[in-house]
Amino acid sequence: MIEIGKFLFPDDLEVNPVDIKNALFIGSCMTESYVKKFRENKPDTNIDYVIFNNVADMPNSPPRPISEYDFQFVQVPLRHIIGDIVVDFSKFSNPETNKDIIENGRNALRLMLESALKYNREHSLLTFVQNFIVPQTPVVAGLAARGSNFDLRAITQSLNEMINEIVSEYSNAYVVDAEMIASSMGKRYFFDDTYTFFYPWRIFLRRLAHF
Repeated sequence: MIEIGKFLFPDDLEVNPVDIKNALFIGSCMTESYVKKFRENKPDTNIDYVIFNNVADMPNSPPRPISEYDFQFVQVPLRHIIGDIVVDFSKFSNPETNKDIIENGRNALRLMLESALKYNREHSLLTFVQNFIVPQTPVVAGLAARGSNFDLRAITQSLNEMINEIVSEYSNAYVVDAEMIASSMGKRYFFDDTYTFFYPWRIFLRRLAHF
């Protein structure tokens, strides 16, 4: 069986080895786990980490001179874009509140990326931006809302489309399709897709199990 890494990125297509000396990672605690693993696998590469959660200004300068970095990796947290209000199902299902959630989320995503891409915008630093891993199943109040703005899965997919649009506005910046990689690997092996706070959906599944 072919390894997942070689399936997605066949090594027989490699032309020249790349010597990466310094890399900058910008993002939430998820990025911190990336940094830890990369440092283990690439001990000869210097990897700096700048924590980034809410909409905030980036430092004027990263830990080392920008010219020394081979690239930067940017990841913005979905929880700070959509917010915890989705846990309150009565509000998430309300048309007016739902509209605000989506509008505020799209505004937050643009602002966060504009801030996180500061070094690319000012210094044309090679940049990779991770998109969001989409839930495996629709997260909705009922079957009729599947794929609508009342479906967290559909909202996440639309935010990924927005990431593509925003990153395309920058030069020397590219999207890392984490959603595609996760789907190829199999999300059920590592992605927690339990949404027990969506009470009506849980009741529906319980009733279905009794047929």
